[in-house]
Amino acid sequence: MQLVEAKKQDIEREVPQCAAQMVGAKLFNERRGHPIDVIYGCVTTGDDWLFLRLGSDEFVIDTRTFYLGHLGQLLGAFQIVFDFYRKILA
Repeated sequence: MQLVEAKKQDIEREVPQCAAQMVGAKLFNERRGHPIDVIYGCVTTGDDWLFLRLGSDEFVIDTRTFYLGHLGQLLGAFQIVFDFYRKILA
């Protein structure tokens, strides 16, 4: 998973940086013979969290922003990512 800190509280501005890192991670793993079908990413201000997903032929930005003040929902989003990687890396 790629994680990017948003500067100046502008979460959308950092999405391209996170997307580039996700593509880089995907290529890095493929070139080393360990392809991963889906790469997750996240952009955060520390309080606001935006999740992204890079598949084999699609890039998805979650339409929901998660907030530190709603910790249960934020942890639920992370749990989805952890569960995905737990399955493919086991």
